[in-house]
Amino acid sequence: MLDVISMQLLRPRQSGYQRENWILDSSVRWTKLGQIGWADLYRMEQHPTQLWINSGDSTARGLNDRVPVEREGEITDSLKLIRVDSLRITVGRPYDANRDLDVRAEFRHAGSDYILKVTDSIYEEKFRKRGIGTYRLGESFLTVSLGEEFKGYLYKMVAAIIERRQANVGSR
Repeated sequence: MLDVISMQLLRPRQSGYQRENWILDSSVRWTKLGQIGWADLYRMEQHPTQLWINSGDSTARGLNDRVPVEREGEITDSLKLIRVDSLRITVGRPYDANRDLDVRAEFRHAGSDYILKVTDSIYEEKFRKRGIGTYRLGESFLTVSLGEEFKGYLYKMVAAIIERRQANVGSR
């Protein structure tokens, strides 16, 4: 996380609203150039008025966490880098008893409340180990992702969490 790397891109691999996808040249080795700091994240921060579409249609454990597939044509990207002053991580029992504990992020952004599934594997593991409960994090950057269609909806997820206390204070 936060590494600056150089890699060879071959061509875009856009698929509908997922316009950020690219084909990488696997014959060229990646090179680490450095790391970005908190100040760099501020410069890259996006300021959407909402995370895609808040249709009022939420899952039982989420809030503003999905978009009906019929509205896909209104969406032009699948990733957002946003900053939140604070968030709560909630760990709960899964819908299916055979699955891992459910990890969700609760936060407010641009005047709207969200409860989204966390898919950041580091944070999922970290908070599952802590067990069922609610945990507070301070100022953080979130990479929020809009997944592919599943059962008639596009689901919003927190794909990465970067806490201020983890990031370098300086720049690269």
